[in-house]
Amino acid sequence: TSNTPQSYGPTRGALGFGVSTIIGATIPITMTGFSTGSNFGLRIDTPISFNLAGMEANLGTDIFFSSISAELTDNMKITNIIGNFSFSPIASLEIRTGLGITPLSINDNSDTGISLPFDINYYLPISFSGFKFALNLHAQRTLGYPPVPGSEDGDSTDFLYIGLLINTPLAF
Repeated sequence: TSNTPQSYGPTRGALGFGVSTIIGATIPITMTGFSTGSNFGLRIDTPISFNLAGMEANLGTDIFFSSISAELTDNMKITNIIGNFSFSPIASLEIRTGLGITPLSINDNSDTGISLPFDINYYLPISFSGFKFALNLHAQRTLGYPPVPGSEDGDSTDFLYIGLLINTPLAF
């Protein structure tokens, strides 16, 4: 395997699409009364790319399903649908950012906000049966969230997702 950004990225099929999963923890940053929960995501990398400051930037999409634990109410359920682009300034490091729509709900209260995500993925120098692994740090600002019983409506919130990105050998 060569030491190029492509050697760390997802496996791509004949049409240029690659599939990855993300598992980890969701950490609410600006919401009181909530604590760490779970996160699971699916990422599709597309064959569409463009030049960004002399680096190849690739377009993709993510969908995340998260839940954060609440002290006084039901857990918050979060779904992120994100269009993004990624680039690799060095072979084992990927930076990804984009724009998304995020439906959130607590009990019967719900809201949909615009999300501004930023990911840093550090690819580990291991591969197992076509699976490649990276440490994932995802920071996100979501402009809107549902009202929490007993408090005022919030305008925006911040989340961190910390986990493992798994590039699968599934490709098309």
